[in-house]
This record gives sequence, C-alpha cells and structure tokens, in this order.
Amino acid sequence: MKSIELYGHPVTTYYQVGLAMLGLCKQNYYISKSDIKTFAQAAMHDGLSYGQQFSVDTGAVAALALTCMQQESYQPANTIRNAAIKLLMKIFCAKDTQGIIGNIYSTGLAMQALIANDQLVPSEVWNRSNTLQEVLREIDAGAFTNAILASQILPPIQGKTYLDVDKLTCNWAVDTHVKSILQMDNLREITVTYTVIYGLLCSPSCSHYICLTVPKGTRLLQIMRLAQEKDQRFFRFTEKTTSLGPFITSIGGIDGSENDRTYWQFLNGSVPIPMGVAQYKPSNGENIIARLSKY
Repeated sequence: MKSIELYGHPVTTYYQVGLAMLGLCKQNYYISKSDIKTFAQAAMHDGLSYGQQFSVDTGAVAALALTCMQQESYQPANTIRNAAIKLLMKIFCAKDTQGIIGNIYSTGLAMQALIANDQLVPSEVWNRSNTLQEVLREIDAGAFTNAILASQILPPIQGKTYLDVDKLTCNWAVDTHVKSILQMDNLREITVTYTVIYGLLCSPSCSHYICLTVPKGTRLLQIMRLAQEKDQRFFRFTEKTTSLGPFITSIGGIDGSENDRTYWQFLNGSVPIPMGVAQYKPSNGENIIARLSKY
C-alpha cells in the first residue's frame, strides 16, 4: 500500500493486492480505511489496467475482495460499493459473443465476480449458460490441467465463488459433465514464425525471427527450445518455475526487470496469447512474437 501511495503502483501487482485483501476480509482481519480507499481509487481510476487494456482477472479478484468487504460491513461503504460496481461493469463489457470473459483463463474468476453480485448483474443478463458451455468445451480440450487454473474455474461451474469457501461442507459432487481430457493432436506438420523483439522502442535491426516446421500440437515452449538449439545468440532464454508453469525471465541475454517494470510478453501477431508458453499450441502460419514490454 505504501508503494501505491508513493509510486502509483504496488511492489508486485494489483492481482496480488486484491487476493491478499480478499483473504484478510474472509478471515475478518482489520483493514484500515486509508488502505481501502487507496485500493478503491486504483479501481476507480483504471489502475487495474495494463497499458490501455483492462485486466479481467485482476479486476475480478479485486471485485471479489470489494464484495467481501460489503458483506462484512467494512468502511467507507460508498467508496467500496462504487469501486465494485465500476469493476463489475468492466468485467461484463469484456465478455465476447462466445461467452469468454477476457480470455479463457480469466473467465473463471470473472464468472465468480458476476455470480457473487447477481443482484447487480443477473445471470440472465450476462448469459451464464453460454459462458458455462464454452468453459466446459475448453475443459474437454484440456485447458485446465494445471491445478491453480482448475481451482479458479471449478467454483463457478458449481455456482460458487471464493466467498463461499467457509460455507462448504466438502461433500458436494462435481457435475458429471466436468472432466479433464488431454486430447492427442495428430502429427500433421505446421510452420510457425517465431520473432523476438528486444527493445521497447525497437527498430527492425533489433529483432530477429526464425521459421520452424514442427508437428501440429507442439507447444510454444518446445518451439522456443528448438529455436534456441538452432541459434543460441538470439533465441537463448531462461525461465523460472512458478505454480502456473514456467515464467520466461530473459531472451537473448536480456532480462525482464522489476525495477524497470519490464517483462517478456508473448503475442500471436498483435494479440497476446491467452495462456502460458507451456500450454499454448500455435496453429499453422502463426507469427509468435516475444516482445520486451512494460507493465
């Protein structure tokens, strides 16, 4: 909170701050009015966005924390309510025609935020059944084999949220439609272009690309390793193991920096990939870009 007040951003991320406040609220710990105001102001003034894009999963966790505060009568009540409403409207507006909210991996948390605030955004309005159908299709495709990601999507499939964790008896059964099936891709080959852009204001001379032919279903992390084998100078990379899978810390000897608030972002063309490099499977003809970006 001191970092937000002094520098305009947290030491880590607003996602972590929101998750911490949600945990404190659920345990009925004291949270000062000034900290609540600081958090709410970040939500009201688009502090939970990265660049010009609203972060759905961050907004959803923050909305759950604010909803908990409303339920537990934290103060100032109006500030909490106004911030929660703004976040919920942004989450609602992030839903596409297929039912995905943000991307497939932010949808579970977004569903939780909307379910917890059904009096403000009824499920009929945001078409919960449409979203649920799309989520179940992605589960069948093996999208949620990671335990952390599964823990975010399982509650809303059952109509629950993280706000219900202290009310469950743990004897409820998972719907038979919910299953995790890893499907084998066939071995038809595809061609993928992998481009690394090394600077924030980068000219073509500080970017390098390589065209690779790989079996269909090859994950991006495997493609990166193949590129590294072919050209150590430009495509070598380092990674850090996290609970959500590998996090790429450097490419071509250039590190992301917490001090400079830079990181390696991965895109399909101009669109950020919707999952981690260990899960994402490029399609034929994709141009995967690794770009040093600022957050």
